[in-house]
Amino acid sequence: MLNDKTKNFLLKIANSIVFSIILLSFFGIQSHPFFKLYVFPLVVAAIASFFIPGLGQIYNGQILKGILFIIMCGIPYVLVPNPDVP
Repeated sequence: MLNDKTKNFLLKIANSIVFSIILLSFFGIQSHPFFKLYVFPLVVAAIASFFIPGLGQIYNGQILKGILFIIMCGIPYVLVPNPDVP
C-alpha cells in the first residue's frame, strides 16, 4: 500500500519519538512537561487496554468508544461455548 519513501519517513518519525522518550526516561526528566502530558497518559492507557480492552479509551476520556470496545470484545466470551464446561 505505502511506497518505500513513505515507509522510511514514518519509520524515522517513530524512531525519533521512541528515542526522545528513552532519553527523557534515562536522564530522569520525568518531571518534564512532555513526559507528564503526553507519555505518562499513553503508557497508563496502554497498560489498562492490555488487561481489559477498552479501559484505555475510557481512561483517555473516550467513554463511548471504550464501552463499545468492552462490549465487542466481550461478545465472543458470551457467544462462543466453552467445551470444558458441561
